[in-house]
Amino acid sequence: MPCEERGLVLGVSRSGKTNYLLAQLISWMRSGKTFVATDVKPELWGILKWNGVFEYYGYDDVVFNPTDPLSQKYNMFDDLGADADTEIIELIEILIPADDVFSDSARSILRAVMLHLRIVNGSASLLQARNYINKYIDVEDMMNELLESPSDIVVSNAMAVKRSGGSERFTALAVNALSSTLQFLDNKTIAENIESSDFSLRELLQQPRQAIFLQFDKKYQQTTRRLFGATLSHTLRLLEVEHANRDDVFVALDELINAAPIPNLTKKLNVIGSSKMPLFMYVQALDGLTEVYGDQAANLIMSSCTLKVCYRVNDFDTAQTFSNMIGNINVRDWSVTETPRVNEVGRSYNDISKTEGVSRHPLLEPAELQKLETNQAIVLYQGRSAKMVMPTYYEDTPADERAKYVSPSALAAYLENAKAIED
Repeated sequence: MPCEERGLVLGVSRSGKTNYLLAQLISWMRSGKTFVATDVKPELWGILKWNGVFEYYGYDDVVFNPTDPLSQKYNMFDDLGADADTEIIELIEILIPADDVFSDSARSILRAVMLHLRIVNGSASLLQARNYINKYIDVEDMMNELLESPSDIVVSNAMAVKRSGGSERFTALAVNALSSTLQFLDNKTIAENIESSDFSLRELLQQPRQAIFLQFDKKYQQTTRRLFGATLSHTLRLLEVEHANRDDVFVALDELINAAPIPNLTKKLNVIGSSKMPLFMYVQALDGLTEVYGDQAANLIMSSCTLKVCYRVNDFDTAQTFSNMIGNINVRDWSVTETPRVNEVGRSYNDISKTEGVSRHPLLEPAELQKLETNQAIVLYQGRSAKMVMPTYYEDTPADERAKYVSPSALAAYLENAKAIED
């Protein structure tokens, strides 16, 4: 797979999309190079782990699942580089969407608190930030402390909040908006899993044979959506800024729309070609991209992808779009018309006329995309298209057994049960 390759794969559940994703991962592992995959069902890690694929290819598997108590822990704010202030801004923009008049102030407060804690404590996490905010009954006391911070950036953000609100009540409301955003930390498992780090993602991405899974279970989508988006943005940024220090890394973003939108995603897709990170996105339909990223997002994302794969879809707009991209063909039409007539002597006869013409018809009707068999897909690449039977991990690789666990906790439970049976 060329290091500048970008792909979009569409298809409903059980159409074969995940089979292809797993086949891609196993194919990539033959290179010994690292990959990052989102695993939202979750199932990808479990299938590869159960079938011994990591061991066979000599890979270390790393699983970050914020809702699994046995997951490896990761605090993305531990992995900030020299431009930490810029990275914090990008992450906070995802965590705190621009929903109301308090959003800008809430962002500035969180930015000030995180930077202040990094200076005072040497580290910062979202839980530390919330604890810092909650220890103040009077919001003005907190703002006054931030105004005395040794960091000019912290002071500047605190001053911006004071100026924008103009009153203690406005600042208090902005803090309340911030506290509401951080409510996902009420989940004790999430809070503990992002408080500290068992690994450095920055370092892992620079090493060979690392299988990195970001397991954001779709069952908890409403709780972890913003954290998921921030983690993806953070990962892509690490890959961009450290590209000179690493080999190619394959990025597989399954069900991208389960995460909060990544700022400037379409622009990122157009520049990552030089960052040694082939990237594929897997979604069920184009309307999901439109819903999360805006009206023109689907067209922009498709334009930035060199490979487009469409399995069976239920959404007519997606089917119509792919039908249009495949194009039309000229169809020659003939028609014969017989008109009964009577001649001068009263005898009946048929007057036969023939017409010939050319009309344009879709090479593939949208309805055909809605009737594709499992593992069949329409593939568009560099201006060419074809209907293909796609690779599947269970037919094209030795990984053909169904996994008996899908997450670290499920693995621990399986091992414990197996030990109990042996005893």
